[in-house]
Parts: sequence; structure tokens; C-alpha cells
Amino acid sequence: MKHKWINRIAVLLLTLILTAVGIYAAPAEEAGAAETEYIIKRADVAGRCRMDRGLPFEVVSEAEMIRLRDAGLLEWYEPDSVTELPDAETDGFYDETEKWDLAMINADPAFAGNTVGQGVRVGVVDSGINHHPALNDSLLPGCNYIDGADAGETSDRYGHGTLVAGLIAGKDDNGCLGAAHGAELVPLKITDGKSVSVSTVCRAIYGGIDDFGCKVLNLSLGIRVESQALQEAVEYAEQKGVVIVSAVGNNGNAGLLYPARYETVIGVGAVDDTGAIYYHSNQNDSVFLTAPGANVMTTGRVGGYTNASGTSFAVPHVTAAAAVLRCIDPDLTPKDIRDLLSKTATDRGGNGWDKGYGWGIVNIGESVFALTGDTPDPDDPSNEDPDPKDFICPKDDTCPMTVFTDLDLNEWYHDGIHWALNEGVMVGTSVDTFSPETPTTRAMLVTMLWSIEDKPEPEKTETAFTDVKTGSWYEKAVLWASQEKLTAGTSATTFSPNAELTREQLATFLYRYAEYKGADVNATKELDGYTDAGQISGWAVNAVQWAVAVGIISGISETTLSPQKSAVRAEVAAMLMHCVTQFAWK
Repeated sequence: MKHKWINRIAVLLLTLILTAVGIYAAPAEEAGAAETEYIIKRADVAGRCRMDRGLPFEVVSEAEMIRLRDAGLLEWYEPDSVTELPDAETDGFYDETEKWDLAMINADPAFAGNTVGQGVRVGVVDSGINHHPALNDSLLPGCNYIDGADAGETSDRYGHGTLVAGLIAGKDDNGCLGAAHGAELVPLKITDGKSVSVSTVCRAIYGGIDDFGCKVLNLSLGIRVESQALQEAVEYAEQKGVVIVSAVGNNGNAGLLYPARYETVIGVGAVDDTGAIYYHSNQNDSVFLTAPGANVMTTGRVGGYTNASGTSFAVPHVTAAAAVLRCIDPDLTPKDIRDLLSKTATDRGGNGWDKGYGWGIVNIGESVFALTGDTPDPDDPSNEDPDPKDFICPKDDTCPMTVFTDLDLNEWYHDGIHWALNEGVMVGTSVDTFSPETPTTRAMLVTMLWSIEDKPEPEKTETAFTDVKTGSWYEKAVLWASQEKLTAGTSATTFSPNAELTREQLATFLYRYAEYKGADVNATKELDGYTDAGQISGWAVNAVQWAVAVGIISGISETTLSPQKSAVRAEVAAMLMHCVTQFAWK
């Protein structure tokens, strides 16, 4: 019989992608001499189904492996190596304005539709999960797979698993930490922060699927050498319809990690708050998607909150996305989910797939729209263009838009962006890009309105908003907007300058701006024709009804307004132009 020898001599290095990037586990042989154990698969049980919680592999001593091998009883065998894992965590606190990661992955449509992973069990193959106010509503009993441990003891002594869990399903009175806060979290504990073996990871995968019914598995870890046992566990997950999401690694090079390298696993790299590749994130063929993974706020091991960095913490954003899609349609296969996520990702880097971004940054909102059949295209103002005699552009090289390589002069947004550039209300995001599909922040919008008013010096010299930094580029605009009652902030003490502007917030700003300019804002229109009208916040209803009535805002489809959707730069330009030119204020 032909024997399959797999890396008999190589030490199999298994590393959790650590919170403190750049700290890596020491090889097992450095931690103390121990006899090498082997993962084996007997030839006489090849391909049999798991029964009575049995596994398709065993872990035996080297002597037993040799005996079975020499007797021709093994289909394959490989070393079951161990690596040391140091502890690292910094506790802190957060407020909702710090959650830039949820804005980047466009989680709002999932929140608006209340499709946040309800009924979907997510297995977290990690160091356990601690009880935490932001996690307790989601946390289910799990299992400890460490040899000799109490199977029911799944507390997190290391901290890694609790940080990961918060980014999947965390939610408390401050707001949401994870996009799938309706999902059920199952801790599948594989380490106490000191050691972990390949066989333990595999047992957790099989157990999460068969014993706990998990439909998505989060593996914020990676193995540097291919493992037959791990590959078969991943294949089993695919057969059972279970999505596996894993980290591509924090070496900052082209090194490959498993299981991210396997075709059926969603390998995830990390980006920072600018959308740039996080400098520690590996770039290679295993990158399927990217997600926020630099200084992202999540749940701390001993309570409170902490900032975490690394591809470990990019993975749970994609895990949450898979849970959201499974919540909407439980019949989706893992391949269906991979296809949806890849086709709707926000493309960065080169066109299409590349080794840095994969298919792009995960975009939950676009995935939801694609699955539900909604059309997330921004407002098309083509039927409400200003009178041609007042606004004529030959759309040649005299158009201010021609310097931007990412703009099409014949697209619906032409008039709005042309006007905004001419008026000095907006500028490009670089010398040759305008970024029409990039979300607008609240600080950007008030700065645009302030600019339309020729940047008057505000009478106020200070603000009650503690998150408006003295000397910041938006400080005077916020002072002016607050002084003129264009904004009351997101609370009595916060303005949330970096939060993405929603469509209902944009309508409210423009409604108050119209009042400030002395326009008649009594026009109103019932919104019964929009199926999502009930999603409009109470404070925004009058403003949205007015904006629809005067043609400043319209639905993204005939039946949807998407009030909670982020307003991108192109549609902000169009709506500003309609508001300002309609009343001839400037």
C-alpha cells in the first residue's frame, strides 16, 4: 500500500494571530523537550462517517505511529506539533464614534433591516470567550477541547477569543461592536494561552459542526505548514454547508497560512481606517477579502474595551457578514456566500482580485442588497436637473471633472459634482481622484455648508461637543452649524464628526439649512409608498417628508428610501446642488 508521508521532519507551527502584532509564538522545542505525537488516519476507517462523537483521526505516540505504519495500517500520518502563545491585551473604553470599522464594512443596511445574524450559530475556535455585558445576550455554552480539561470550562484566560467575539456579535448600551449581534456565539476553546496543537483545532472544527450545529466557524489563527488533518476537517465543513473564515497572517510578507490557503476557506487580510493594507497583513494567494484590522475597538478579556490589531480581528468582520447572509437565507451554501461576498466587496488596489486586498474590503450592505434584490444605487437626479439655460456643460475638457480619472462625465452625478467643484464646495480626494462612491462624514457635510456660506467666523469660540477637537479642520464649521442650529449633535456632548452621514441625517441638515436661509419648509409628502419608511428615525420624519416633497431626495428604488444608508460623495453633491440652486441662494 502506498503510504502518504506528510512533512515527517518539519515542525508544524501553529500560531494564533496575536493582538500585539509582531509577537509570535516560540517553537515547541524551545518551550521544553517533549515526545512528538502524531496525527494518524487508519486505512481501515478511511472515509467513514463520524459516529458517537468519533473522529476520522487519532493522536498517538511516535512509537505507536511507527508500529501501525510498518504494519501497513495507516492511510497517512503527520506530526502534531505544539507552539507557545504569550498573552497580550490592553483594556480601555469606547464610544460609538470610535467604531469606524462598522462604517467601513457598510453594516447599516443589516442594522436597518434587522438582519443581524438571528438564528445563526457561530463557532469561535479560539481561547474561549468570557462573559461580558456586550456578549452575554449572544453567548451559548460551548466546549473545551484541550486534552484533560473540563469540557464545559470555556472561559478565556488569554483574551484573544473574547476580543474576536466582540467584533462578531458585541452590543451594549454604547452601541454595536459587531455586525451580527443577533447571532449565537459558541466558544470552541483550543488553548489557555500557553499551547495549542493541530489536532485540537481539528477536534474543535468537527465538534463545532456536529455537536453544536454551527453554520459559520471563525478561525483567527494560521498554520505555516500544510496539514492533512486540517485539510480534511475543512473539507468536512464544506460538505456540511459550514462557512470557515480564517486569517492570512501578520508577517507582513507573502508567507502562506493554513487553513486560509485552502480554496473553500475565506482568507482575510487587514486594512486600517484609511482603507490601506495594514502593514503587518500578509499579501498572497490566500487573501480572499480584507476587513478592518488596525486599532479596532472590541470587548476586553476582563471587562471594559480594548483596541485590537492584526488579521485576527479582520476575520470576525467577515464572519459577521457570513452570519448576516445566513440569517437572510439559511439555504445559502458556503460557495453562495463566498460568491456574494466577493462580488459585492469594495474593490481596492488593482481592478478585481489582487494579492493585497483579495476581492476587496467586505461590504455587508452591498451583499444584503444583492441577496434581497434591493438596488443600492444612489439617487439619480436626472429627472430633476436644473433648467438647461442655467446650467450647461459641453462635457469636454473644460469640465472641472475631467481631471479625475474615476469620474464619468456622462453619469447621473455629473451636474451635481460639476456644480460642487465649480463652487468650491468639494474637492478631490487626491490630485486625480474624486471617490464618488466614498461615504461622507458628518464633519465633511457641515464643512460644505459652511463653505457655501463663505466660511463666516462663528460667534461661538467653544462647543459642548467633547469630540470636536480644538484646531481641527472642521472645528469652525461645527461651531457655526451649532450656533445656527443646523445641528444638535448626536448627543448633548457629542457631534460624531467622523461618523458616516446617513441619508436621513443629510435630509435633516438640508431641512435646517433651508430654514436658516428663510425658505418655506412647510412642503410635505406622505411616504406610504416606501416600504422602509418605518425605518426613518422620529426626529427625521418631517425633514425627509420635506426633502422628498421638494425633490431634493428620492428613493434608491420606487419603494425604498434607505434612510439609514450612508450618503456617498456623489449623491451629497447632487442633493446640495438641488437644495442650493432650487432656492437661488448662491
